[in-house]
Parts: sequence; structure tokens; C-alpha cells
Amino acid sequence: MNALMTNLQRHGVMYLQTGNCFDKYPADAGFNINASDTYVQSYGSHPAAAGYYTIDECLSTLIPGAFAQYDRLRRLDPDSVTFMANSATPSCAVA
Repeated sequence: MNALMTNLQRHGVMYLQTGNCFDKYPADAGFNINASDTYVQSYGSHPAAAGYYTIDECLSTLIPGAFAQYDRLRRLDPDSVTFMANSATPSCAVA
């Protein structure tokens, strides 16, 4: 990861680390940003680290967990951004 971000930095590109919920699937410990505080702090210290991608059109029932994740990331890496792509469809309307 460090090598990738160093190369991106050379080209003026910053990186959003993924750790997102998607559809009916919550973000879980399979993503490093959810599994390790040390990983988040190490990632966040790299100059090419822009922040985190945490929601990819999840069901609305997963949004509270995503905001808990956001709060944790904000505490561990306060100068980062968090990107969320929300779907406007409530859980009850999804088949």
C-alpha cells in the first residue's frame, strides 16, 4: 500500500482507502481500516492519503454503522476526508 501511494504521490494523485458497506453488506473487519487502529494511523500519515470511502449505496439500515465507522476514522485520522455514496432508496422499498 505504501509503495502504491508513494507512486501516486509522484503523479500528484491522492488515494481514498476503501472500507465500505455495499447494498445489504456492512463494512466489516475484512477491510484493514475496520480491523486495525494502527493501520488507519499509519495510512493517514502518508502524504498521498486523502481519506476513506465508506458507503457505496448501502441499505439505509446500514447507515448508522457507517456513521460509527466515520466517527472512529475521524478520531484516528482527523485531517482526512470521508466519501459516502448514498442511495436514496429506503430499505423497505428494496426487494
